[in-house]
Amino acid sequence: MLQDKTGLHTLHQATSDDGISWSKPSEPLLEHVYAPAIIRESRQYLMWYVDVKKSPWVIRHATSDDGRRWRVSPDPCLIIDQAWEHTRLFYPTVVKIDGVYMMWYGSYWKDRGNTTATGFAVSLNGLKWYKHPHNPVLRPAPNRKWESHYVSSQSVMQLPDGSFRIWYASRKKPPFVNKYFALNTAVWRPSERGATPKTEASVSATEAGLREFRHWRRQQQHRLRQMLGIPDKRVPLAVERRGQVEWNGIVIEKWVFTSEPGSRLPAVLYRPQEPRDKMPAIVLTFGHGGSKSQWQYNYGGLVYAKLGLACLAIDPLGEEERHQQGHLGTRAHDPKSVSGRSD
Repeated sequence: MLQDKTGLHTLHQATSDDGISWSKPSEPLLEHVYAPAIIRESRQYLMWYVDVKKSPWVIRHATSDDGRRWRVSPDPCLIIDQAWEHTRLFYPTVVKIDGVYMMWYGSYWKDRGNTTATGFAVSLNGLKWYKHPHNPVLRPAPNRKWESHYVSSQSVMQLPDGSFRIWYASRKKPPFVNKYFALNTAVWRPSERGATPKTEASVSATEAGLREFRHWRRQQQHRLRQMLGIPDKRVPLAVERRGQVEWNGIVIEKWVFTSEPGSRLPAVLYRPQEPRDKMPAIVLTFGHGGSKSQWQYNYGGLVYAKLGLACLAIDPLGEEERHQQGHLGTRAHDPKSVSGRSD
C-alpha cells in the first residue's frame, strides 16, 4: 500500500525469494486501499482493506486469483455500528482457524478523545461479520504511559498451545510527537480455574465471544439441517460402481449410493483421466426438472473435468432413475406426497 502526493492510497504488489530483498512495487492495482490484510486460501487470495475514498472509513472485502486483478465485493463487510466506534475503522488483521475467520480491527474510541482501541469480530464466510458485544477487547491503559492513548496497527497469530499473541503499536498522551511511540505485545490464553489473567480483563472477552459464537453456529447449523430436511442419522454409503466410459481425457463413472435411510441415489462422476494429485470437487444441484442426464448438465460436467475438477451429478428425488417411469423433467417432487418424503 502506497500514498502519492495527492493523498491517494493505492495497492501494489512486490515479490521476494527470501523475504528480505523485494522487487520494485508494481503499478497501482486498486485505489483507495489502506492497511490491507491478505491471506491465501486454496487457489484464491482474500483481502480485507480500509476503503478511504470517503468518510466514514469502512472495511471492504476483495478476492483475486493471481494477487493482481481484484474483485471487490459490492457492500462493505464492516461499518461503524457499535457505540464505542467513531469516525473510522482501520487496520484489519484476519486469520482463519477451525473454519472461522477472526478479525481484529481498530477504531477511534468515541468516549475518549484522541484515543484508539481494538475490536474483534468473527465470520463464517469472510463477508458477514459478527462483532464482539463487549468491544473493544484491547484498550489503552492509562497507567502505562507508553500506551495510554493508542493500541492498534496490530498483527495476530495463534501459538502452538492454542493461545493468541498480538503485537501492536502505541502512543503516549498528546501532543503526539511520534507516529508510534512503542511496539508492544499481549497474549490471550484459555483461562485456567483459579489462575490470574495474564492480560487486562477486557482481553478475555475474546475467548468468551468465541465460545458464544461457536455455540450459536452449532444452533444455526442444526436449524438449517432441519429446514432442509437433512437427516440427523448418517447411514453407510454402500457405494456400488456401475461402470465407466473414457473420452477425450475425461473419465465418466456411474455410481449408486445410499444418501439417507431407504434411499439409493444414482449419480455420474466426471473427472480428469490423469488428475494432478488432489483436485477440487463439486456437486451439481438442479432446479425443478433437472437431473444428471440432461444435456446442459452433461456439458457442465465435461467442462469442469477439463478444468481439472471432479464433478458429481445426481438424480434429485422424483427425476430420471428416481422416477417410476424413468422420465426426465417431470417435476414429480413438487406434489406434497413426494416432497414430504424429504422432510
